[in-house]
Amino acid sequence: MPIQSAITALNPRWYYPMQETSGTTLTDVMGNVGAATWSGDGLGVGTGPELNTHAGRLYSTTTVVGPGLGLTSWGDFSFMAWLTAPFNANSTSATNVMGLGDHNNPTLRGWRMTYTSASNLAGNYAMILNGINVSSGSVPYPQGLWHVVTWTYANATHSLTGYIDGNLFGTSGVGTPTILQTSDQWWVSMLQPAVLAHVAWFPTVLTQTQIQTVSNQIHVWPYGDPINVPVASTPVTVDLTPVTDDTATILANQAVFMPQITNIVTTLLPNLQTAVNGITGFVTNALQTAAGAVLTTPVGTLISHPDPNILSFSATPFTLSGRGALTGSGPFGFAGIYGIAWQATRVPPGEGQQDGAVIEYQDRLVQFCMGYLERTTSSMYIGEIEDFNQDNYLWMWNRYLPHEMLYDVAPGFVLTCWWFGAF
Repeated sequence: MPIQSAITALNPRWYYPMQETSGTTLTDVMGNVGAATWSGDGLGVGTGPELNTHAGRLYSTTTVVGPGLGLTSWGDFSFMAWLTAPFNANSTSATNVMGLGDHNNPTLRGWRMTYTSASNLAGNYAMILNGINVSSGSVPYPQGLWHVVTWTYANATHSLTGYIDGNLFGTSGVGTPTILQTSDQWWVSMLQPAVLAHVAWFPTVLTQTQIQTVSNQIHVWPYGDPINVPVASTPVTVDLTPVTDDTATILANQAVFMPQITNIVTTLLPNLQTAVNGITGFVTNALQTAAGAVLTTPVGTLISHPDPNILSFSATPFTLSGRGALTGSGPFGFAGIYGIAWQATRVPPGEGQQDGAVIEYQDRLVQFCMGYLERTTSSMYIGEIEDFNQDNYLWMWNRYLPHEMLYDVAPGFVLTCWWFGAF
C-alpha cells in the first residue's frame, strides 16, 4: 500500500506528504489548515521512502512554518513523520527538528522534537512536552535509513507515548502543558542534515496497530520482496504414465505436422540465422578488439573475464539517484559489459569526506546488487552486493552476464556513470 494511502486511511487533521519538487509551499492534502511555507534550499531534492517519490532536505537555513492552527486547549493527539538522518556523531547534544507552538520561541509552549547523535551510527529522536523528554533510545539499525517516528498524547492522563517504526519505546506523564494559542503553528528548523517526508497530525490517540499500518510500509529493497529469496512456484502434478507407441495415429497426422515442419525450415530458420549473425558479429568484434589475445587465451575466458586493458568506457554517460534497477545497454542487456564507473556530480551539503588520494565519503555513497537468473526456474537471485564510499571509481563485478543491477544512491547525491566493456 502506498504510504499516503496508509496515512489518509487513519483520518489525520492535517497531512503534508511533501511531494513538491519546486516552489515555496507545502500542500495539506486534507485541506483543513492550508499550505505551509518552505524557505531555503532542498524542497523536492531528497529521495522519498518509496520508489519515484520525493522529500524535503533539511539543513541549516531551511525552515518550514505552517499556518496558525487555531488551537486553544490541549486534547488527544498523535503526530507522525518519516525521517532519515546520518547519525554520524554530528550532534552531541539535542538539536531541534520540528515542533508545534511559537516557532520564534520553541521552548515557550507546545512540543518540540529533537535529534541527537553523539557517536557514529548511534543516536535518538525525542519529543519534549511541558519540559518532559520522551526519547526513542537508540535508533534501530540501519540508523541512516528511513524511520517512522510517532508520538501520542492522552489528555485524560497527560501521558506522552513514543513509537519508532511501529515499536513502542516509552511512555511518560507530562503533567498539564501550557495552554496553546490560536496563532501557534507547526514548524521545522534543523541545523543538522536530514530528509523529511509524510508529516501528519491526528486528533486522536492512535493505537499501536494503527501506527503499524503505516510503519509496515517500510520494505526491504526492492520493495515488497526480500532480496535473495527465489520466487516460490506453484506445485503441479506431473503425469508419469508411459506413452504407448501409436504409429497409426502419427501417420494419420502427417498432413497436419508436415506443413508446420516445412514452415519452420523455410521461414523461421532463416530469421533465426539473421539473429545468430548479429550475435556472431558482436562476439567477433569483441575478439578482434582483443588484438591477438585469442592466440593465448581460451575463448570462453576471453569473453567472460577479458583483460581490462582491452575494454573501454561507453561514449554516452547516464545518471543515477535514489533507488532503481538497470538491465544493461543494447539489445543483449549486459553482454559485453563488465563494470560501471561513476562520479558524484551533485553532493548534498554537509557530507563529510576523508583525506586521501581518492575522494571517500564517511558514509556509504552507493550500493550495487547484481541479480542473476537461476538456470532451471529463471527466478532471479542476488549474487553480488557491494557498498562503496569512494568517488571517481570503477567497479567490475565478478560473474559474467548478470540479468539486472539494483542500485541505491545515498539521499541527495546524483552520480554520473559510464559502462565499462567491449565498446
